[in-house]
Amino acid sequence: MKDCNFTLQGDEIQHVVVKVQPNESILADISTMVCMDEKISLNLSYHELFQKIINGELEWVHFNNLKSKEATIILSPRTLGRVVEVDLSTYSLIYINKTSFMCGNSNLEFNNIQNKLSDFFSVLNIINNDSWLLLHSKGEVIVKKLNNSENLIVNRDCIMAMTEKIACHCIDGDDCVKKNKIIVLIGPGTVWLQSNLLKEEE
Repeated sequence: MKDCNFTLQGDEIQHVVVKVQPNESILADISTMVCMDEKISLNLSYHELFQKIINGELEWVHFNNLKSKEATIILSPRTLGRVVEVDLSTYSLIYINKTSFMCGNSNLEFNNIQNKLSDFFSVLNIINNDSWLLLHSKGEVIVKKLNNSENLIVNRDCIMAMTEKIACHCIDGDDCVKKNKIIVLIGPGTVWLQSNLLKEEE
């Protein structure tokens, strides 16, 4: 990791302290931002920024350090859970649960999925091996590695991320991903699951 470093702090309630080097940037969910140095600039006005944070809107933006000195950003998950680092060194593309993404470096690029998972997942293109990624897990993290043609029946809401070769099969027809949370994942590949299905308090 060349352009940034981070540390996880806290136990039950974690937060991430990210150090952004001069002329570098990170990609982060705007609603996870706690505070940042004045050296950091966004492609949003402060009014737009605070409105999105207050409204809890999900939007990924670049936090840019355009100054000559290191800058700090502090991020915190939207709900209780764990912050998880995903090793991207062997992947070029993975599917990310839109609500699980927290932050990553500027070597990541998001695109929409053109299939039955499009309402829940985005495609994350990994531009080079220096890329890093932090996800928010609602509970403990379960990593499952599937062999070729191996099936795994899962609750859709438990999926944080999965590698590109994993196929998705709906038990009750092509539209069941939207109607039914129970789906079948077919290997080969790796899937990252979160253990907590408790509903958030309104």
